[in-house]
Amino acid sequence: YIYVTTCSDVFSSSYAPGVSATQSFGLDPEIVLKYLKYILKSNKVVSFDICEVSPRFDQDNATANLAAVIVFSLVNTLCEIKNLSLQI
Repeated sequence: YIYVTTCSDVFSSSYAPGVSATQSFGLDPEIVLKYLKYILKSNKVVSFDICEVSPRFDQDNATANLAAVIVFSLVNTLCEIKNLSLQI
């Protein structure tokens, strides 16, 4: 079984300024999301989370919005894998 945790301070500070340890040369969220979806499709993931979102340091909710987009995308991917519909 796989438990996936994504720490927001892995992303470039241009995408995630609201963390305690910003990274100038951090990762691009689109690439990370691609790999997270790949891992989900293994059907071995039992849980996932996103940590290290600090509203105190966030600018225009950029980090919070990024975290929300990642959660939505992963839940949507899980629904596709399980043939469930995501009601919005």
